[in-house]
Amino acid sequence: IKLYLLDVGILSAILYKYQIKALLSDEPQLNLGNVYETAAADLLQSNGYELFYTDQKKMGELDFLIDDYDELKVIAMEIKSGKDYTRHPALDNHLKSNEDISEGWVFSNSREIITDGKITYYPIYLINFIKK
Repeated sequence: IKLYLLDVGILSAILYKYQIKALLSDEPQLNLGNVYETAAADLLQSNGYELFYTDQKKMGELDFLIDDYDELKVIAMEIKSGKDYTRHPALDNHLKSNEDISEGWVFSNSREIITDGKITYYPIYLINFIKK
Protein backbone atom coordinates (compact mmCIF):
# COMPACT_ATOMS: atom_id res chain seq x y z
CA ILE A 1 0.00 0.00 0.00
CA LYS A 2 1.24 3.45 -0.87
CA LEU A 3 -0.48 6.56 0.48
CA TYR A 4 -0.55 10.01 -1.07
CA LEU A 5 -1.49 13.37 0.41
CA LEU A 6 -3.74 14.62 -2.37
CA ASP A 7 -3.11 18.30 -1.72
CA VAL A 8 0.22 19.17 -3.32
CA GLY A 9 0.24 22.60 -1.66
CA ILE A 10 -0.03 21.14 1.84
CA LEU A 11 2.54 18.45 0.98
CA SER A 12 4.97 21.14 -0.24
CA ALA A 13 4.43 23.17 2.92
CA ILE A 14 5.15 20.12 5.08
CA LEU A 15 8.23 19.04 3.14
CA TYR A 16 9.76 22.40 2.25
CA LYS A 17 8.52 24.90 4.85
CA TYR A 18 12.05 26.18 5.52
CA GLN A 19 13.08 26.11 1.86
CA ILE A 20 10.28 28.09 0.25
CA LYS A 21 12.67 30.35 -1.70
CA ALA A 22 14.46 27.30 -3.09
CA LEU A 23 11.12 25.75 -4.04
CA LEU A 24 9.84 28.88 -5.77
CA SER A 25 13.09 29.44 -7.67
CA ASP A 26 13.25 25.78 -8.78
CA GLU A 27 16.74 25.23 -7.37
CA PRO A 28 18.25 22.00 -8.70
CA GLN A 29 19.41 20.60 -5.33
CA LEU A 30 15.81 20.40 -4.09
CA ASN A 31 14.33 16.91 -4.52
CA LEU A 32 10.77 17.31 -5.76
CA GLY A 33 10.15 13.60 -6.32
CA ASN A 34 7.43 13.35 -3.66
CA VAL A 35 5.60 16.37 -5.04
CA TYR A 36 5.76 15.13 -8.65
CA GLU A 37 4.61 11.65 -7.64
CA THR A 38 1.72 13.02 -5.57
CA ALA A 39 0.57 15.28 -8.39
CA ALA A 40 0.80 12.37 -10.85
CA ALA A 41 -1.27 10.12 -8.55
CA ASP A 42 -3.93 12.80 -8.24
CA LEU A 43 -4.12 13.39 -12.00
CA LEU A 44 -4.18 9.70 -12.92
CA GLN A 45 -6.90 8.93 -10.41
CA SER A 46 -8.91 11.98 -11.50
CA ASN A 47 -8.66 10.74 -15.08
CA GLY A 48 -10.21 7.38 -14.19
CA TYR A 49 -7.25 5.13 -13.49
CA GLU A 50 -7.04 2.73 -10.59
CA LEU A 51 -3.50 3.05 -9.27
CA PHE A 52 -1.27 0.08 -8.59
CA TYR A 53 2.23 0.04 -7.17
CA THR A 54 4.90 -2.62 -6.73
CA ASP A 55 8.06 -2.90 -4.67
CA GLN A 56 9.97 -6.16 -4.83
CA LYS A 57 13.40 -6.66 -3.25
CA LYS A 58 15.05 -8.18 -6.32
CA MET A 59 13.28 -6.02 -8.90
CA GLY A 60 12.84 -2.62 -7.27
CA GLU A 61 9.98 -0.16 -6.88
CA LEU A 62 7.73 1.06 -9.66
CA ASP A 63 5.79 4.24 -9.00
CA PHE A 64 2.63 3.24 -10.88
CA LEU A 65 1.20 0.36 -12.86
CA ILE A 66 -1.87 1.16 -14.93
CA ASP A 67 -4.13 -1.02 -17.05
CA ASP A 68 -4.86 -0.13 -20.63
CA TYR A 69 -8.08 -2.09 -20.99
CA ASP A 70 -8.49 -1.23 -24.67
CA GLU A 71 -5.27 -2.99 -25.62
CA LEU A 72 -5.15 -5.39 -22.65
CA LYS A 73 -1.72 -4.34 -21.49
CA VAL A 74 -0.05 -3.09 -18.32
CA ILE A 75 2.07 0.05 -18.44
CA ALA A 76 4.74 0.75 -15.83
CA MET A 77 5.23 4.41 -14.97
CA GLU A 78 8.13 6.17 -13.29
CA ILE A 79 8.00 9.78 -12.15
CA LYS A 80 11.38 11.55 -12.06
CA SER A 81 12.12 15.05 -10.80
CA GLY A 82 15.86 15.26 -11.46
CA LYS A 83 18.06 15.50 -14.52
CA ASP A 84 19.02 11.83 -14.33
CA TYR A 85 15.64 10.66 -15.60
CA THR A 86 17.11 8.04 -17.97
CA ARG A 87 18.41 6.04 -14.99
CA HIS A 88 15.64 3.68 -13.82
CA PRO A 89 16.97 0.26 -12.79
CA ALA A 90 13.64 -0.94 -11.33
CA LEU A 91 11.77 -0.17 -14.54
CA ASP A 92 14.48 -1.89 -16.59
CA ASN A 93 14.33 -4.98 -14.34
CA HIS A 94 10.56 -5.27 -14.60
CA LEU A 95 10.50 -4.80 -18.37
CA LYS A 96 13.15 -7.50 -18.86
CA SER A 97 11.60 -10.15 -16.65
CA ASN A 98 7.84 -9.50 -16.56
CA GLU A 99 5.89 -10.38 -19.70
CA ASP A 100 2.74 -8.74 -18.33
CA ILE A 101 4.30 -5.26 -18.47
CA SER A 102 4.34 -4.27 -22.12
CA GLU A 103 6.00 -0.87 -21.91
CA GLY A 104 7.37 1.77 -19.58
CA TRP A 105 6.66 5.49 -19.44
CA VAL A 106 8.96 7.91 -17.66
CA PHE A 107 7.64 11.40 -16.83
CA SER A 108 10.22 14.06 -16.03
CA ASN A 109 11.38 17.63 -16.60
CA SER A 110 12.44 16.62 -20.09
CA ARG A 111 10.99 18.81 -22.81
CA GLU A 112 10.95 16.11 -25.47
CA ILE A 113 9.12 12.88 -26.15
CA ILE A 114 11.74 10.20 -26.78
CA THR A 115 11.25 6.47 -27.30
CA ASP A 116 14.07 4.06 -26.53
CA GLY A 117 13.02 0.43 -26.97
CA LYS A 118 10.07 -0.30 -24.64
CA ILE A 119 10.51 2.98 -22.73
CA THR A 120 9.04 6.34 -23.71
CA TYR A 121 10.09 9.56 -21.97
CA TYR A 122 7.49 12.31 -21.61
CA PRO A 123 7.45 15.81 -20.15
CA ILE A 124 5.76 15.71 -16.73
CA TYR A 125 2.93 18.05 -17.76
CA LEU A 126 1.64 15.50 -20.30
CA ILE A 127 0.50 13.18 -17.53
CA ASN A 128 -2.67 15.28 -17.35
CA PHE A 129 -3.62 14.12 -20.84
CA ILE A 130 -3.59 10.39 -20.08
CA LYS A 131 -7.26 9.55 -20.10
CA LYS A 132 -9.04 6.25 -19.73
